[in-house]
Amino acid sequence: MNLAIWTVARRLALSTDRRQRWRQISIVAGALIATCAVLLAMSIIHLGLLTSDHTGARHPVVDSGESRMTVAVTGPILPDLSQFPVLWLDPAPGSEDDPAIIPPGLSALPAPGEAVLSPGLLARGYTAEDLGFAPSRAGTGLRHTIGDAGLASRSEGFVVARAPEGRSLGEHAIASSGFRGPGPRYPVETVLDVPAAGAAIVGAIWLLMLPALMVLTGSARAVSQVRTERAETLWRLGVRRRGIGLLVALETLVLATIGSALGVLLWGVAIAPRTHLPGIGASLLPGALDLPGLAVAAGVALVLLNATLAALWAKREPSRPRGGVSVLRVLPFAACLAVMTLAGWVPQLLRSDAGYDLGVTVLMVAGAGATITLPMAVPPLLGGMATVGRLLRQPTAWLAGRLVVARRSTLARPAVMAAVLVYLAGATTAMIAGLTENAPVSVLPSAQREVWVVTWADSRADDIDTAAERARQAGAETLAVTPTPAAEAGPEPSDGIVTTEDCAAARQFFGLDEQTMTCTNEEAAAPGLWFTVRFGSAENREGTISAAATGMLVSAPPGWTEADTLAVFSGLPVVNPWKVAGTSDFFSPVYDWLAGAMIAATGILAIGLVREIGDRVLVVVGERSRLLRAGLRDGESDWVYGLATLLPMAVALPLGYLSARIFAANGTGYAVTADSVDIVAMVAALVAGLTAAVVALTLWWQRRIDTGRGES
Repeated sequence: MNLAIWTVARRLALSTDRRQRWRQISIVAGALIATCAVLLAMSIIHLGLLTSDHTGARHPVVDSGESRMTVAVTGPILPDLSQFPVLWLDPAPGSEDDPAIIPPGLSALPAPGEAVLSPGLLARGYTAEDLGFAPSRAGTGLRHTIGDAGLASRSEGFVVARAPEGRSLGEHAIASSGFRGPGPRYPVETVLDVPAAGAAIVGAIWLLMLPALMVLTGSARAVSQVRTERAETLWRLGVRRRGIGLLVALETLVLATIGSALGVLLWGVAIAPRTHLPGIGASLLPGALDLPGLAVAAGVALVLLNATLAALWAKREPSRPRGGVSVLRVLPFAACLAVMTLAGWVPQLLRSDAGYDLGVTVLMVAGAGATITLPMAVPPLLGGMATVGRLLRQPTAWLAGRLVVARRSTLARPAVMAAVLVYLAGATTAMIAGLTENAPVSVLPSAQREVWVVTWADSRADDIDTAAERARQAGAETLAVTPTPAAEAGPEPSDGIVTTEDCAAARQFFGLDEQTMTCTNEEAAAPGLWFTVRFGSAENREGTISAAATGMLVSAPPGWTEADTLAVFSGLPVVNPWKVAGTSDFFSPVYDWLAGAMIAATGILAIGLVREIGDRVLVVVGERSRLLRAGLRDGESDWVYGLATLLPMAVALPLGYLSARIFAANGTGYAVTADSVDIVAMVAALVAGLTAAVVALTLWWQRRIDTGRGES
């Protein structure tokens, strides 16, 4: 019997009957999309694990009793790289040749005052001299850059520098035993241009795997008149329900296998060997997206299992309509919304540094959980549609409401897809907006000059004069920063005192107008400026001030970058510039990845939405004659099925919108999202309009087909 069922299933799957074509296309295309998305998600997870492995290897081990060197980290910002780390090293006497203190990607330590740059910096035209260092040949990569073992990507900015001869890394440097062995690690990273393990796992599963498997689940339940007829024939011939279920599973498995094979081929050709992804600016390490054969097999097995189980679990519609709401099926979704809400309060509840990371994790896991549970919540909530139909006081509306209640599982499918589309599009749009809104800016962004405060370690008496002369030759101005005396410390924090000749000189130095910088007889002030700006003669600003200085302000004309500022302080250790006034060059490279994930997720779900509506059209074709026999006109039958498709949207779209709003609102405290009501509402309106347009277009198209058949 099993052999006979296999033969029937194979012939049914490969049938040339045109009535089977929609199901064949749906399953093959769904399996192809799902396989590509699942393998891409696994590739991104592999990339994240590789990134975390490489970045973890370049974090020095905090001294555990055997100090071989001291380390420090600074984070300059360049316009085309954003912020990147400079890892400063100063070996202890006698440890210069110790292999334990050689960072990954280097064959030896740089000589004093030298630095090894990442290939990403060289590719953008930067040299060691541009950043204030002498070049080193210690890198194992191309052109003596940092090798792949010490990189998260080949496009990232990263510098390994050694303290200049005769200089230390200062009293705030961290003692380290090297880069090998157990123990806590000193963090090095600033902003990576590729996702680390945590972000890769959550993002890939949430925004790629789940949407693709949802679409595949719907595709596996695609309608087919041929399959229905053959199943009924087998039932009449005495085949048990279990045998018919096996037929359905095998027929789906055959079609899904074809789609998966095509998906594996597409992934292997277009994704696995790549070091660049479309729309992503990062240049990946070779093999970062490749997967071992066992992982590929596991991904394909997941797709085939999902398709087969979805086909088996597709239930018949209830013979009699039932109203009401099944609370148990709504509870998981409500729990996810509650957890998302509580996630915003985790730092306050724990009152510890771990609260932030835990809160973000809880928010993201609950957000992914809402994607899974939202489809479960919509069908039970459709029990009140019959009442809505009665309130509209139209026979067609009443009949549509009764139809929704009777066939809620089937009619909810397009609405579920639309709701998840609204939720994911709204949530990811809020995260993208958060990257821009929460990006750090200078305290005086309206200034007409580019101003940095620069500090360094192991300061010497002539450092200020040397840097000031270099800056003057390069076309910039400088002011020494002296510490605020304890007796003069007020309620507002101050990072030091700078002295200018008068108010006009202060405004000219910072590039501010009279409205932004206000002056008294002795001082100037501007909103957010944390320095005390005083007036005094040239004699008061020289000599003793240079000796007592703890830092320096550099004011440059527009067009200067932080690289120009670093070059001014060449030869000094742990040079750390920070933008005070002017345009901030900081941006988040995560933007590319998040925007790409949003496009992929919404594109996959949009395909699923159109496919689900296509199923509805085929159902209308099969049942329209029943309504006509009941006395309805053509236009009225269209209204019934149009309303029956759109009424569930009235429940589903608000749920998707509510989920996105809760996610966006509770992510603002972590600077993960921007709580923009307009953005999420606009996304919901676009999806609702798209759905209504697709429904109207398909019904119009079906009417034309029916009219053509009648005329013929």
